[in-house]
Amino acid sequence: MGTTTTSKTDCIAKYILDMDSQIFRMVAFIESRLTPFAVSRLIMMSGVPVRKYSRQSKDDPQDLRKVQAALKSMLSVRDLSELDTALGL
Repeated sequence: MGTTTTSKTDCIAKYILDMDSQIFRMVAFIESRLTPFAVSRLIMMSGVPVRKYSRQSKDDPQDLRKVQAALKSMLSVRDLSELDTALGL
C-alpha cells in the first residue's frame, strides 16, 4: 500500500497560506525556520513592530516593504525562495 510523505516545508507552506497578513505569515515562517530571536532581529532591522500583526490584520504597505527589505539581508537565497513559495508568490 502506498504512503504519501509530506515535507516539513510543505506543512509550513499550507499553514502559512491559511493566513491573511503577509507580515504575520513572514513572522510565522521565521519562527519555524530560525529562532524566536530572529523575529527580534527582524524588528530591529526593519523598525516595524511585527508582533502587532495578527492572522487577519491588513498589512501596512510601508511596513511590508521594510520587512521584505530586512528579510533579504537576513535570509539565504534558498530560504527567501522557500518563503516566496510559502507566501504563494
